[in-house]
Amino acid sequence: MAIPQIPKAFIIGGNTPTENAVLSVLEAQVRGELTAEISTLFMRNTVTADQIANISGVAMAIYRATVRVLWGSTWDEFTGTKRQKGTVKTTTLIIDKELTIDFNIPEFDIERFMTSPANVATQIVSNWTSSFMRNLRENFELIFLQGTKDYAIAKSLVLPLNLNNMTKEQALNAYYIIGERNNKLIKKVDDITVGINKADLTGACGIDSSFNLAKAFTLLNYGQIAANTLATGKRYTNQIMGMEFYESFYLEQDFIHDTVSGMHLEKDYNLLNLFGVVYNRYMWGMPISFTKVRNKLDNATDNIRIIGKALYALPSAIRPDLMYIIQEKMPTIDEIKTARAKNYKTDPTNVNATYQSTDYDNMNILDLQNIIYYKDLGKITIASDNPTSDELDIAIVNSGNVGFTPKKATYTNITNTSATMTGDNKEYYGTVKITFSKVKKKQVNND
Repeated sequence: MAIPQIPKAFIIGGNTPTENAVLSVLEAQVRGELTAEISTLFMRNTVTADQIANISGVAMAIYRATVRVLWGSTWDEFTGTKRQKGTVKTTTLIIDKELTIDFNIPEFDIERFMTSPANVATQIVSNWTSSFMRNLRENFELIFLQGTKDYAIAKSLVLPLNLNNMTKEQALNAYYIIGERNNKLIKKVDDITVGINKADLTGACGIDSSFNLAKAFTLLNYGQIAANTLATGKRYTNQIMGMEFYESFYLEQDFIHDTVSGMHLEKDYNLLNLFGVVYNRYMWGMPISFTKVRNKLDNATDNIRIIGKALYALPSAIRPDLMYIIQEKMPTIDEIKTARAKNYKTDPTNVNATYQSTDYDNMNILDLQNIIYYKDLGKITIASDNPTSDELDIAIVNSGNVGFTPKKATYTNITNTSATMTGDNKEYYGTVKITFSKVKKKQVNND
């Protein structure tokens, strides 16, 4: 968990009772807002850097992932066995993105503050300060959600499941579909991972999706559970197959600047079609730090002026691929390309970048297992007894795997019901077994 660093000091101009009172309430609100761990996903699902260094006002966070060491069974009397060395995968994140605030408390309200009873005065300033500190947290949450969504689309880490439109039976089945997808993560093996703990998976869905998932409990034989579900409209438990699956206010909504739904003065956050997210809690790094929050008197108006700056790094997958998002359909080729273009590492000058990949996370080649979600192609039309490669390419895309580029995989072991596809190792890697049933194309009689 990465709790933002609290500002080291508030710098205040003057020493009047008004200013001192504003300062004490402001500090209380800062600490109260930023330690509300359970209220946000970015606090629960980002890891703390191994080291943070400040260099000329710019902070740099270092993350390390230890590479596994293996035993063997061979031994040679002259050369011994295969030699290995201890290595780590290291990534450095520059904490140079900014969130800024310049807020004035008008002189009229200062006078009202000073002449009000203590409890009223405290509430007035508390509302102001809690508002902009709460908005800071909201922006961090939205930055995290937007970045992780775009990363997932760029790597096709998507579970196509419409949580917003389900019958009772479909809602019940959704629990099993999500559980099966979690099992893929739990069984992951690579050079830094040998499986993951189910307890380290945590997720969330939007309010409407949570309401739809609640339908599943009305099918249970336990009458009281079904009755409570109908009465409250809430899920009986927030767990799915042993995973905590919370309800998030931010999913299934767009937050557009310069509108009443805006959360940032210039940025938009597009999460309307994002029904759910699932993360491994040790996957993401998003270091956050303040420089300072100043409370001073404005020279021109004599208003109390609060100026603040918070620094952060865009979210980065320290342990790649240990997540997925839930949306209605698999991402298309164009959507994958658009999401790839939002990688800060690819173009640090891109103001629309939302995430950054590590040096060891290859974003240019995708796992076929993530691209080909629909492995049963159903009935496909073929001209002969067994399908050709071109016919399989068409059937794969038509079945809903719209992120696959034809002619980028080879097919072996082709029968009239199955085939094995292998990536070209340029755009796709790995293998997938696909199944189908054939519908033979009718021959045209030219006589």
